Amino acid sequence: QRPHGRNNSKKNKNNNKNNVDANDNGDSDNDKSEDDGVMPEQRLYHLLVSCLELEAGRQWERLLDTRIECLALSRLVYGKQDLEVTNAHAQLAQVYLAMNMSQQASRHAQLALSRLDEASNNNNNNN
Repeated sequence: QRPHGRNNSKKNKNNNKNNVDANDNGDSDNDKSEDDGVMPEQRLYHLLVSCLELEAGRQWERLLDTRIECLALSRLVYGKQDLEVTNAHAQLAQVYLAMNMSQQASRHAQLALSRLDEASNNNNNNN
């Protein structure tokens, strides 16, 4: 089971989807995310704090999963072109490198560098 007593099985997720109140038209705020209503910004903040602890403890597998989630949430919270997403790619590249996964590290490092180049070019064009 996951925290808060939730079971992560597919069967329970499907059952929960089928047990929708007949009066619910899907427009209500009662539809909660997996994190019981935690806003993406809050979730991202807590994950970033966790990353510091996981990195200090050299828990690479868990850190990798957490950094991947941070990248997804950064895209959601800030938008795909924001420098926070660039930073998330760079951080993910570092984890892949620490895990000797050079191909993945290179891919995310290149994405981060290309985004930095784009941001630099945009700043130069605006001046």
